[in-house]
Amino acid sequence: MNNNFNEFMNQKNNNIEHLEKMKQYTNTGNSAVNEIANMFIAKCEMLDSLYDLYIKTSLIENITNITVSKRSSDYHACLENHPGIWGCGRNIYEAIGSVIMDHPEKFNLKIIE
Repeated sequence: MNNNFNEFMNQKNNNIEHLEKMKQYTNTGNSAVNEIANMFIAKCEMLDSLYDLYIKTSLIENITNITVSKRSSDYHACLENHPGIWGCGRNIYEAIGSVIMDHPEKFNLKIIE
């Protein structure tokens, strides 16, 4: 999904750039140019809504479950069906944070410091 998703996000960003460029042609004084610009803007806005819908459904389809268990002295968290991807901490939040920070690629994250 990463390559398709990244390409899709590039297309969404290109669409936004085109939308912003076309807004300058809506009041040219030439009714034909204004009409074409407004139609193009409507198309871009519709595409942007479709892009947002795709992004939301993609995220829903790719939800990752984390299982958290209380141990005698700490909490243990691991990806569901992936016991080798785990983390632990003094509380639930530290355990989940440990999993995410130690395995950001499993969550489609890039952590930038």
